[in-house]
Amino acid sequence: MSSSIEKFPGELLEEILRDAIIIPDERFLAFRTASTFATFVPSTAPGILRVSRRWHQIGTPWLYESIILRTSAHVALVCRALAAFPLLATRIRRLRIEVGPSDSLNFIVWSAGPTIHTIYLAVDLPDDIFHSAPYLSVGSEFSRALRRSNPSRLVLDGLDYRNRLNTIIRQTLSEVIPSWFNLVQVDLNYLSMALALALRGGPSVRQIFLRQNIMCKFIPILRALAGGSSLQVIHCHHMPNLNILEKISIRLLDIIQFGDASAATVLKRTKMYALSCAAPDLPDEVWSRILAFAMHVHHPDYVDLSVDGFHQSVHEHINATRCSIVLVCRRFNRLGTPFLHAFPILANSKLVQCYLRLLQRQPQLARFIRAFPWTIGSMISLAFEDFFIKSTVISLVALLTALVHATPYFRVFPQLAEEFAEGENSPLISADQLLLDGEEDVFISPSAFLPFSQLRSLELSCGCTSFDSGDVPHDALPALTTLKILNCGSSLVKLFIEMRLPSLREVEINGTQIDVVYRFLVQHGFALERLAACAMQYLDACPTNVLDLCPHLIELTILDAYLVRSISFLPLPRLAIKYAQYLMRPPLGFIADAAPHTTLKRISLCSIGYKHFPVHELMQLCSRIVPHPLMALEEIATPLTYFLPRNEVELNDHHLRECARHMLEHGIAFVDHDGNRWTRV
Repeated sequence: MSSSIEKFPGELLEEILRDAIIIPDERFLAFRTASTFATFVPSTAPGILRVSRRWHQIGTPWLYESIILRTSAHVALVCRALAAFPLLATRIRRLRIEVGPSDSLNFIVWSAGPTIHTIYLAVDLPDDIFHSAPYLSVGSEFSRALRRSNPSRLVLDGLDYRNRLNTIIRQTLSEVIPSWFNLVQVDLNYLSMALALALRGGPSVRQIFLRQNIMCKFIPILRALAGGSSLQVIHCHHMPNLNILEKISIRLLDIIQFGDASAATVLKRTKMYALSCAAPDLPDEVWSRILAFAMHVHHPDYVDLSVDGFHQSVHEHINATRCSIVLVCRRFNRLGTPFLHAFPILANSKLVQCYLRLLQRQPQLARFIRAFPWTIGSMISLAFEDFFIKSTVISLVALLTALVHATPYFRVFPQLAEEFAEGENSPLISADQLLLDGEEDVFISPSAFLPFSQLRSLELSCGCTSFDSGDVPHDALPALTTLKILNCGSSLVKLFIEMRLPSLREVEINGTQIDVVYRFLVQHGFALERLAACAMQYLDACPTNVLDLCPHLIELTILDAYLVRSISFLPLPRLAIKYAQYLMRPPLGFIADAAPHTTLKRISLCSIGYKHFPVHELMQLCSRIVPHPLMALEEIATPLTYFLPRNEVELNDHHLRECARHMLEHGIAFVDHDGNRWTRV
């Protein structure tokens, strides 16, 4: 080491090491999620103490300023360190406890008690903790250890509030909190009546921060909490519904706040005052853009409506805002009506019928519609025969020339193509269509794709076509990046094979013959970055290895992971017979047989249609994912029904632990449906 660094003044070096070693508040106080334990990556900051003996001597006390206890091994290590060097206990200021009480933990809390100013306590663990030791005696010792401390801030965190440990911790806190005269602030993500009564007993508690959604059943709990004489603020992170606010008492009204701590909303009973000035006299074009922004609808003249923007614009509370704006004045009504009808939110079938009748009476409104984002309560496929005769349906589709997003609940394809003259283009960006009339596939003419040159995402379920070589619209879809073909006739897939799709990067294909799928991948596989298909029926059965056909593939989704390997798992005998020819082959053999692949980073395993995914099936499947040919593989996404271990007990019992350990040795991690990587094994 340079001698100049060793000559640093001790005070300056201590400040540098302190900033490098101390755990930031954002990390230390962060509430857990279901993946916090499994995704934890140890900090490398303590390694700086190995630079020299002097650095180690100066920095070690700051290493103990904040301690996070997540595993029993870590608890034992800290316990031994404090027993060997008692002075280190006097440096502990913040203690985060995510393990069950034990003699070692009790010793740590007892030793550091007088100097602790922040305690983070996880109030839930699996019931296995109760079988590991005589818990009641250990719990009473934990209570006595906590009583020796006197923190100024308490953080209570829980993931499973039906847990037995939760009840015992609440009982312990109700005994301890009255003796904590320095306790000023409490942060928690769950509030119960027992916990509220315990917190109300705190003699100096002034601020309570709650990150839970407030519902009607919590109003009595908040009232009980507000009974504390010293309490000044109850800060709720989430804003509740207005009908809940009406039930808030006067005492709560004075102390409760909502929203972010930096910009909280305070409820006050104030008078209403009329506006002293009129709205500014701006041109209609300017007001139109202002209203488009206020009503959360992208202005068609100057803003391109993205798929993400569409999903953000279809919430019902946004629709309520749109309705309120057009009622402000006649001018707002005139300028805002197009945006009100851009995304008609129809919550039930009755509203669907009423809205369609409105379009019959005022067909000019249909030209404002950019999407039909119907809610779950009105999921119907609009063949419209339930409401209108066939001719009315055709005339309605003819008016939807401004449609940008076609949802599966309203079929406009292929009829919409007939409403554009040759050379005209539709603004349609995405389409998800179910092309089925009863049990018959809807026929699609090859020319139906010609007006949709701006189409980026297309998902077709069912449907068929017929064409000659001269009928193929080769350059009809130049912007198409995502194509999903589900249970369509082979003729429709063959049409896409003949078309030039220069922007195609993502494909999902299922429900057609293997030879057609193979031809499709030969034609378009070279540029694909994402592919979703069945392993047994397609990926393992292609004459040429799929990974060789798709050399630039980044993500591969296996749709039939729930069927791989075990005939006995198939729910019906006819399915077992259907897939028997595929099950005779080793599953995912195309991976082991592939040439070195340099771009595939993620393999996703689906469990569509099944609530539970057998553990032995998943273990066998993962064992077939040989990492050697997949040089860039980083992640294996588990089915939705699988969760990462939330604590040490779940980790020790997790069936995929050894498999995850083996994968991590090759730089590959399991990830859950939120993209969290399992790195702690």
